[in-house]
Amino acid sequence: METALKRNPNLDLTTLLSPNLKGKKDPTDPLIGPRPDWWWTGLRPTEVLHVMPIPNLATCTRHEILDYFDNGWLITEVLLSALQGERAFFDPPYHQLRHPLIFYLCHPAVLYINKLRLAGLIHESIDPYFEQLFETGVDEMSWDDMSKNEMDWPSVREVVEYRRSTYKIVRELIETLPALEDGHPPITMDNPAWALFLGFEHERIHMETSSVLLQELPLSVLRRPEPWPKLHPSAFAESQTVENELIAVSSKTVTLGKPWEEPCFGWDNEVRVDVPY
Repeated sequence: METALKRNPNLDLTTLLSPNLKGKKDPTDPLIGPRPDWWWTGLRPTEVLHVMPIPNLATCTRHEILDYFDNGWLITEVLLSALQGERAFFDPPYHQLRHPLIFYLCHPAVLYINKLRLAGLIHESIDPYFEQLFETGVDEMSWDDMSKNEMDWPSVREVVEYRRSTYKIVRELIETLPALEDGHPPITMDNPAWALFLGFEHERIHMETSSVLLQELPLSVLRRPEPWPKLHPSAFAESQTVENELIAVSSKTVTLGKPWEEPCFGWDNEVRVDVPY
């Protein structure tokens, strides 16, 4: 079965993803321009944001863990504050291969709750419907989950309130969990606290996902967030053609991933393996 290729609508700045977005923007829409106070569910941005380095799980302090959590949580909200107008959250990508961005606003928060419950660190749900709806993104082995793109999603305000509840739960857990006391042993996969760090790194994965989806949108529904770093000077430099040369490499064994004993979080596909070639 042949699939017709679709042109990226961002290549035509007059094209919008939804008829509801055509014409003048609604000046009463609270998601036009800078975000209102209710948008921010944790810290507010007060300076240019940068991603913090991954914590050392053998030495990280409770304060460092809180800072790392706040850093990722705030970057998600700053990144998605680029969307202009509530409708922009609900239009699926033109290629229909990912969910609307309302999903990615809520999905990291839902994963925190679901994984912390599985780890036994918390025991109550916030909203079972949300925790089912926003639990799973696109499974490349099961494309029928894309049918969610045709559904009525919860409002942005409802999702923001879910995030606010999640933030309070996760922050309180970090502040009180005995496993994070000063002088704690290295946090490994057999420690329930590992679920926290899974949540931190999962959120950072979706910073990339959401960034790509934003770049596929028309510029008319985007606004540069104030706390975003300035473009690197190379962005303004004249493009130059670089000739790539083939480099001969002798047969050897390549090591991919990280050692088990490395004191940092790693996904199940990042364990060290040796690949001969």
